[in-house]
Amino acid sequence: MAMTVHLFLKANGQDIKGDSSITSMGREESIECLSFSDSVRTAREASSGVASGERTYEPIRITKRIDKSSPLLAKALVNNEAVEGEFKFYRPNPAGDGTTEHFFTIEIQEGRIASITRAPAKHLAGCFRTLRAE
Repeated sequence: MAMTVHLFLKANGQDIKGDSSITSMGREESIECLSFSDSVRTAREASSGVASGERTYEPIRITKRIDKSSPLLAKALVNNEAVEGEFKFYRPNPAGDGTTEHFFTIEIQEGRIASITRAPAKHLAGCFRTLRAE
């Protein structure tokens, strides 16, 4: 069993529900992410490696199936709606008992959907003012 990522998202305070194929542990109606990436970098002095600039955060990018959340995400993009939510990461339980455990969460606040690409899965990128990982 591989690691899975599920997005629980709100746009302008309203839940955006997905069609997750995994329904255990409260994941029903979450947006199941087929891929997830985020990136942060700092400028560095080549000779010393000392940080020479501010951190630069790239948009969070996900790939998801086209589902009931798709038109709501497009609406949030077109209307520049504020989005907030949580990416919850699940993995096989290290105990090897065949169960799954939630092991990591990224919380996003004051975000906007920056782009959507349909091909045939949907790719999204979003920018956020606040991101907290636990």
